[in-house]
This record gives sequence, C-alpha cells and structure tokens, in this order.
Amino acid sequence: MDGRSRGWGWSAPLRLASLLLLVQLAAAQGRLDRFALLLGEPPLAGRLVQAADGRRAADGEALRRIEAQQQALRAALSERGFTVLGATQVLLNAVYVAAPGASEEQLRSFPGVAEVRRMRPLRRHMNRALELVRARAAWPAVGGTGNAGAGVKIGILDTGIDHTHPAFQDPSLRPPPGYPRCEPADCPFTSNKIIAARSYVNLLVLADRPEFSRPDDLSPRDRVGHGTAAAMAAAGVETSGPSARVSGVAPKAFLGNYKIYGSPGVNDVTFDDVIAMALEDALRDGMDIVVLASGQPAEWGPNDRGAVCNLTGTDPCDVQAAAVENAVRAGLAVVVSAGNDGDLAVRFPALNSLHSPGTAPSAITVGASTNSHIFFSTMRALGDGVPGPLQQIPVLFGNGPRPAGPLTAPVKDVAAAEPDGFACRPLGRDSLAGAIALIDRGGCAYATKVANAQRAGAVAVLIVQSGGSNFIFPMLGLAETGIPAAMMGADDGRLVRAFVSANPDRPWRLDPALVELDAEADTIAYFSSRGPGIGDNHIKPELVAVGTDLYLAAQSYDPNGDMWSPDRFTAAQGTSFAAPIVAGAAALVKQLRPAFTPAELKSAVVNTARGNLADFDDNGARIAAGVTARGAGKLDAADAVRTAVTVEPATLSFGALSAGTLPSLGLRIRNRGAAAATLTLR
Repeated sequence: MDGRSRGWGWSAPLRLASLLLLVQLAAAQGRLDRFALLLGEPPLAGRLVQAADGRRAADGEALRRIEAQQQALRAALSERGFTVLGATQVLLNAVYVAAPGASEEQLRSFPGVAEVRRMRPLRRHMNRALELVRARAAWPAVGGTGNAGAGVKIGILDTGIDHTHPAFQDPSLRPPPGYPRCEPADCPFTSNKIIAARSYVNLLVLADRPEFSRPDDLSPRDRVGHGTAAAMAAAGVETSGPSARVSGVAPKAFLGNYKIYGSPGVNDVTFDDVIAMALEDALRDGMDIVVLASGQPAEWGPNDRGAVCNLTGTDPCDVQAAAVENAVRAGLAVVVSAGNDGDLAVRFPALNSLHSPGTAPSAITVGASTNSHIFFSTMRALGDGVPGPLQQIPVLFGNGPRPAGPLTAPVKDVAAAEPDGFACRPLGRDSLAGAIALIDRGGCAYATKVANAQRAGAVAVLIVQSGGSNFIFPMLGLAETGIPAAMMGADDGRLVRAFVSANPDRPWRLDPALVELDAEADTIAYFSSRGPGIGDNHIKPELVAVGTDLYLAAQSYDPNGDMWSPDRFTAAQGTSFAAPIVAGAAALVKQLRPAFTPAELKSAVVNTARGNLADFDDNGARIAAGVTARGAGKLDAADAVRTAVTVEPATLSFGALSAGTLPSLGLRIRNRGAAAATLTLR
C-alpha cells in the first residue's frame, strides 16, 4: 500500500500466501515495527530550486533516478508481502515499511538497500506571554498588529489544527498563488489563513493489515488540541476567550497543517518515518518555518554515524536529526521543542535530557521559562459555615477527561476506608458511589488510582500531593481513564480531609473554569529539558520562551482529547508551546528580512535573547540559570527584528575538552543592514 494515498476506504486484501506468512511472523512478534530502508545515493536536500510561488523542487534528472530506484525496491517489497508506507527523496533517500520486528536482516538483503533503521515512536511533548517575550514591542517594526507576520508561512507538524476556531479566522488574508496545498480529501480543512492541510494518519492506521490496524479519523481535523494550541501560539489572530484576550506572535502569518498524530486513545503516537514525510511535504509546499513539538530522548549524537551505532556504512545513527539537518540545508527553518524531561533524574535538574530531533545542530531548539501568572481550576465546599481556605482551593486537572462544567458531589476520603489512602488496590463495590474520591499521591500510578475509584462508583478523583508539598502539576498517564482527576496541595488536602470528616454529607463543587493568579516570571520551567547536546556536548537548547500557564486555543470536537474544552480555550504548559512562540518571532524577522537564511533567522532570535533567568538547584535553592538550561537566554522578539547582524553558527561550544588541547572554531559574521556596524566580540 502506498501510505501517501488519502481517503477512508480499506485497501484490497493481500494475496493469501503472503498474508498467512506475515500473520505467522507477526504473531511471533506480537506487533509490527516500522523501518526506514536507506538507499545509497545521497538525498536531494542540497539540490533544490525554489519557484516564484514558494514551491521547492528537486533537480529533475536526479529525482527521476532516485524515484526509479525506490520504485524498484517498493515493487520488490510488495512482491514479498511487506507493507510499504511511503518514501522520501529530499531529506532522506528512504523507503518506509511496516514489518515484523525480526525482519530487519531480511529487509537489509533487498537490492539497493544500504542500511535499515528501526523507527522510534515519538510523543507530543497566552495573554501575558507576548509581553514577556516582547512580541507586541516587535510589531511596530513590521507594520503594526495588522501586518505582523504577513506573507510568511509557518508549518505545524502536530495533531492537526481546528480550522473553524476563531483564532484562525481572518477575512483580510489572501492565500498566495498556487495555494491551498492539499490532497482533495483534505482541502475542506484549509482556509485563507490555513493554506496547506495534509494528514498522515493513514500511515499509522495500517488499513491493509486488519490484524494490526486501528481505524481512525484520517482527516486533518484536530481531535487532541495540541496542534491547535501550537498554531495559536505561533500565528493565531487576536481573539477573546472566557478568561483573557489572546494573540499569536505573528497573527498575520499563514499556517500549514501537517497532522502526524491520530485520535486520542487510538493512534496516539507518531513515528520517525511519518515526521520525515511530513517535513519533506512542508518543504515542498514552500513553508518558511516549521514547528516540530515532538520527540524522544536522544540516544545518539546528531553527528554519530556508522560503527558508533553498529551500522556497517556511514549512514546517520539518528535519522530524524539527519532529516532536520537536511531540511534546514534545503532552506526550511525548523524550530523544535527541547523536551519535558528536565525533572526526570535522580538529581535535579536532569542534564543531557534533550530530546531528538532537538539535538540537530541546525535546529532552533527551545526550552521553557515561567509565565508571570498561573492558571488553576478550583474546588470548594458549598453551604454555610465554610472556612475561607475551602471556598477556593486551587487544583490542576490531569490529561484525562475533564468535566464540561462544574461538577457537584460529596467528597469521600479513601483513607477512611483503607489504611494508606493510596487506592492502589480494588476498593469496595459502590463504596464511592456518586462521590469525589480523595486519594493520596504515591504507591502506584495515577491511572491505577483513578481506575479503582471509578470501579467503586466515584464520579471524579482528587489526588493530594505527597511529602507535605503544595506544588501541584498536571498529572500524566490519564488519557485512557474514564473520570476527571485533579491534584491539590498537601496543606489543602489536610483541610479538606478534616472538613469532610466533620461534614461527611456536605456537597463540593469541582469547577474546571480557569482562575488567574499572579506569579513570578523568568525562571526555567522545572520540566524543561536541559543540555548539553548528546554526543557533541554543544549548546542546547539555544534559547527559551514562555512555556507555562499559556492561555491558548483548544479543540471542542472530541472530549477525549488532552486539550479539549467546550469553550475552545484552555491553559497549557510545555516546551511544545514555547517552540511555536519562537517560530512566530522568527516569522517576524523573516517578514522584515525575507533574504535571511534559516541560519540567519536562528542567529537573530538566539543572539538577541536575554540571559537574566533564574533556576533551582537540587536542594531547591534559587540560582542563576546556566547555559545548559537557558542557552543564550529568553526570547526578545523586539530585539530580534531589529538586528541586521548575524553570526554563523549562532552558538559556539568547544564540547568536551581534553587536557592539553585547544581547538579552534570559525565564525561568520554578516551585516545585512544598510549602514556600517561596529561590533565587540566578548
């Protein structure tokens, strides 16, 4: 099957002999893996030409030669019963297949195959944010709010974009000639703002392999909300939600929607091959900048090749980082989130926790800093005689279901019925019927607690933070649970527990509506992945942007989605949303200086960043943020659009030094302004 085809139908059955063979092989493995079959000729990234309409095309003769080689391989693979998912020619010269895990050596034996790489599964990693990154201060330089980002095209490789959302309605925009770019089935999901729409969910479904397939919505519609939120941060038009009025950094920019994830609980991960094909399409579609807010902890350095990872040739160990490098080489600026693993280590912070493909040297890799406010939902006791602290308790919902409106029910304390209060074991039948379950953190996974409470009849769960901590956060791992779950601080938990003991039948209200409170900005977010880069010890991330408590657009189509909201707005955090803020700033620079290359765009946003940020050490003491946490510092969009001087590379690192060695590195400084500039190197 050609994975590039669109539609809802199922492909024709395979020949019976091939099907039986693969069913037997797959039964032994339990699932199908995905592989990239790399061919010997180099990809076409360095041999592209750009047409007047923005479309990028490869050298015709070289493209025909590679396509002929790939077609011969695809035919041979199909003849042997393998499912062909698709191919790329520009970023990687590769054919992608789904096959049993034990097939790697068999795949390597096909004529023309230089190397076989197993594809990794990848996961997804603002009303005040604009001021903190000085986006509004940048707008006058590009003609004001009504012109910010005009003409620049930003591709979003994510869960899709809700094209009906008010944040993407702008009747004044006119798509460039030759747009929209889409397959016929996807074109209804474009507009005068969203000028490209492509879905790759059919590559995840494996519709011609019913024993492994998970049928899904193949359209570019966003059923999760992550992509809609990212698009809002980069280029959403100014609009009002229930809690605030918000805008993207480049509200007049065009958007491209490249949906690489399926529906929540169905096809919830994507793969290296899917991203490579989407990235190549974005390049061919003429996008200027793309945002890639997905990744996996880096295993290899971006320059590791061949024997370093037990390959026989000189092919890259990390094919995703290689694809990003080739995309930048071909003229596409790629902005990547650093990852959210900064707190996942024995000691805090977790160094070397950067995700791939954020390790790619030419990518603009973005970490997260804190906002100047925080958003909470609330819990409160109803009726008379309620103490003040119990009239508005801050809580944060996890990534499972959340109520469409306020939920009213009594609270039952699990600790009153079992010794430890953890709910890690099955609870009595109907012991929590119609109640909100109060459960202590610890002992088992959040999903186990929620499932046990639901089976006991609970309508929602409140997790009380452990260890006396009042730091609360959105719990993960709840996407496939069936009832809402939120976290509250330890002190609030003690107050609730005491009040419930004295007033067991008192109703409580769990309200998902957001409440805004002031907070201290400009601290590295606890979750933001830290450098240095894997393998080469280079500076990564290169900069940070606001990535906590961002008020963003959400989808209202699928209540199972992580970022579903009936009012179409929600609060979110993650480097996933810091990255599109930087992409929006890069779009402002590109608008003002259209001749800037991806390397020059990177220099503009990195070398104007401001370094005065705070962090915390392993003991919780407040310290100045180091370069492994902040890179050059926090994005300053106003200074980025003003700079005419660029430096390549944008950051300079000597990596790990050995005694007695002193390497030299080169810099290229370019003045793109009309006037002479005097520079100081320090």
